[in-house]
Amino acid sequence: MVYAFEPLPDNIVLIKRNFKNSGYKGLFLSEVCLSDSVSFATFNVSSREPDSVKLSDYTELSYWHKSSSLLAPGAIEDHYIWLEFEKKIQVSTTTLDLYCKEKNVSYIDFIHMDVQGAELMVLNGASAHMNSIDIICMEVSSVDIYKDQPLKREVNDYMKSFGYFKALDIGDYVTGDELWIRKAYMDTLPQETQRVLKSEHVKSSISFRINSIISSSRKYLSKKKADSRELYEVGIKSTQLFNITLEILRNLIPQYVVSLLSSLRTHARTKANLLDSN
Repeated sequence: MVYAFEPLPDNIVLIKRNFKNSGYKGLFLSEVCLSDSVSFATFNVSSREPDSVKLSDYTELSYWHKSSSLLAPGAIEDHYIWLEFEKKIQVSTTTLDLYCKEKNVSYIDFIHMDVQGAELMVLNGASAHMNSIDIICMEVSSVDIYKDQPLKREVNDYMKSFGYFKALDIGDYVTGDELWIRKAYMDTLPQETQRVLKSEHVKSSISFRINSIISSSRKYLSKKKADSRELYEVGIKSTQLFNITLEILRNLIPQYVVSLLSSLRTHARTKANLLDSN
């Protein structure tokens, strides 16, 4: 069974069409917002798109509706100057706990959510199930894009408090996607699967840090004017990038390469000692 939640009328039309065209049964759509309460709320509808996006690729829907949120826009202009919020609509909200009770859903395998700053609202509304949901994939932010939104660290602390392991962390210094796996569920997986997941955790964490540094450095350099403080910060970030690159080499180079390098070094030292003795 797949349960979808969507409050935007334009999106609802497309989802219903996609459900019908898929040919699958067991697809259910609720025309509401998931939140931490059962009520009505103002939903901020986004519009416009970045210059890099071809509208011809999104003929059925305004591309940037996907930034719509229960939260009012915050410092979005600092990161997405093209993004606008000119429209507001009233939507119904419910909690995942109540929905599961009404639909007799006793177990949740996987959740994917991209709720634009409302992550903890949705998770708090699912508190009765947080100890049994196997996998959660969601987008989080490291900066205040929406007013009063929880940032990455707060969301991560919340997930860890329920015993979840972060397997993937992909993004930059503004936003990124995270894949969380409940540790009790992870322990039931084959050992090789667990090993890969833990390996991917290391790789994605390093990748996230690199992307964050590169993105923020580009932001500084893209300004028409940069004072000495900004140039200094770029230099610091470049140094950080170099150090993290070394960290990647230590963590990700196959062990046989490390052994080979170690053998070569030992051989070189032995040869040097022989030359010295002669």
